[in-house]
Amino acid sequence: MTPDAGGTMAAARRRLVGEGLTYLVAIALATLVSALFVIAMRGNVLVAFGTLLSASLGSVGGLAQTLNKISPLLLGSMAVMLGLRGGFFNIGVDGQIYAGAIAGTAIAFALQGWNLPGLIFVPLMMLAGFVGGALFGAIPAVLRARWSVNEIFITVMLNFVAYYLTEYLTTGPWNDPITGEAITVAIPVAANLPMLVPSAGAHSGIILAVVVSALVSLLLTRTVLGYEIRAVGDNPRAARIGGISIPWITFITLSLSGALAGLAGAIEVSGYHNRLVLGLTPGYGAMARDPAGRRVPGACACTRSSWIRPTLGAWSSPFRPRGPSARTTPARPGVRSIRGCGPSTSPIPMRMSATASTTSRFTRPGRMCSSCRSTGTSCAATTPASPGRRSVETCPPISDS
Repeated sequence: MTPDAGGTMAAARRRLVGEGLTYLVAIALATLVSALFVIAMRGNVLVAFGTLLSASLGSVGGLAQTLNKISPLLLGSMAVMLGLRGGFFNIGVDGQIYAGAIAGTAIAFALQGWNLPGLIFVPLMMLAGFVGGALFGAIPAVLRARWSVNEIFITVMLNFVAYYLTEYLTTGPWNDPITGEAITVAIPVAANLPMLVPSAGAHSGIILAVVVSALVSLLLTRTVLGYEIRAVGDNPRAARIGGISIPWITFITLSLSGALAGLAGAIEVSGYHNRLVLGLTPGYGAMARDPAGRRVPGACACTRSSWIRPTLGAWSSPFRPRGPSARTTPARPGVRSIRGCGPSTSPIPMRMSATASTTSRFTRPGRMCSSCRSTGTSCAATTPASPGRRSVETCPPISDS
């Protein structure tokens, strides 16, 4: 072995050790902060962390759901990482997930009468999700490459475009009227991803996510295109002098980034929900923007899987609100889902239901219906929406007495 080769390998080992220590320190600090919150709530730290781990990894069902949740998180984080390697900040992962889910669902509905086998149907649906996400990524790419418009603003606004388009489709032409919720009718069975553990509900999307992530890693480290993406991200001026087309790399990078997120949306529809659902992503884009692993492809799987344990385990935590009123409402793009209480099952996002001490946010101040006044509680009813308008919360007819 030559001295140069030995020095290169030693440098690579030092870099890997340094990155590993960085992640270990980050996990340790996160654990410490979490423990402090548990102590502040007068809880038992060991019980809390034991519940988190047992709920996500302590049973076949928990492990299956952990694998299901890793799929969109891993692909979303790879989408963010790919953009960062090219010097772009893709904040539109949630919208691109919705775009891929919409495209995949549209293909499933369009081909449902063709009696295609799953071996053909599923790849077509995944391809549609890939293309749908790429189209949403291409919009900020063209604006950035042609007019130097910052991609952050465009991707944030496209999040809401995709969200409200999903809301229109799930409550309008594709709505399943039997459910009374913002979801569509089920896609054909042939379009469903094969199951890994049918009894536990684990689908094969995790395999597809890992394979695609490995291909992205190879793209960045073993191809000319990957070298050009990294060169533009590290030093755009030097890359331009070296003959690399900055607009072309901008278009390719952001489009591929959106395509990865769109594939995650198609996997969620085909493997987990089997239909398009408003609230399909409970903030996967926000989780994917976690700083850890943001520039190292191999680190994304480890850092994103660390989100899964508290996410799933929280549902079995001793501090979780219990009872029929504890539920999760869909989150707006870029915002985590929130907990609300109340009998209403309206699909309107980010709605805070009325409590015992307050009236509905849509009720006039100081005015309560006779039922609310007599019982001292609030009856948050949902009035039907007129065409083109969303439903709102209000009390029954207000009494002036």
